[in-house]
Amino acid sequence: VLDVAAGCFIQAISARPADTEAVAHALQSILAAGAYDRIADVAGSSQLAAADLEGMVDKAVEAQRIDPGSAAQRLLSVWSAYAGGRYEETVAMSSPAVRGGGDMRYYIPMALAFVRLGFPELASREFDRAIRNPDIPDDVRLALKYHAGVIQLGQGNVEQAAQLLREVREASPGFREVDELIAACEKQGSRIA
Repeated sequence: VLDVAAGCFIQAISARPADTEAVAHALQSILAAGAYDRIADVAGSSQLAAADLEGMVDKAVEAQRIDPGSAAQRLLSVWSAYAGGRYEETVAMSSPAVRGGGDMRYYIPMALAFVRLGFPELASREFDRAIRNPDIPDDVRLALKYHAGVIQLGQGNVEQAAQLLREVREASPGFREVDELIAACEKQGSRIA
């Protein structure tokens, strides 16, 4: 339910991008649900200054009483850097975990930072590599496919986006706004045809 709550708050942010209260509630729900990749949705929807958003992420982490030095806290430091617009630092902090075969969740902030840095092809390649990893947990694979589909759609690769998003829907019906994204793929595909 917490992930659904986060989705509702993210929709509220889309309607009122400068609403700090909605951002704070979204971040609290995201952290409580452990769906850290949704911080990217908050960053994409909010019109707050990057430094303010980063401060709000840090404040939400403190409020959740996440153990300093824990795996969750280290991953959230990466997401905080991403929210703050420090994309090079996001990549630098994520890369050792990704290359060392560590926590696969680091692929998401790293690849999304590549998109923000103007390298969507590199992001797609990293997502593809992560998705094919046999050791990746199902929940992380689902989030990777979702974000990879969004990136492919943004690049105009409608068929690849639709395939990834359909796989997400098949594995988890009702996952986030995957149905709306699939509809966008179909609409864009018919325009191309």
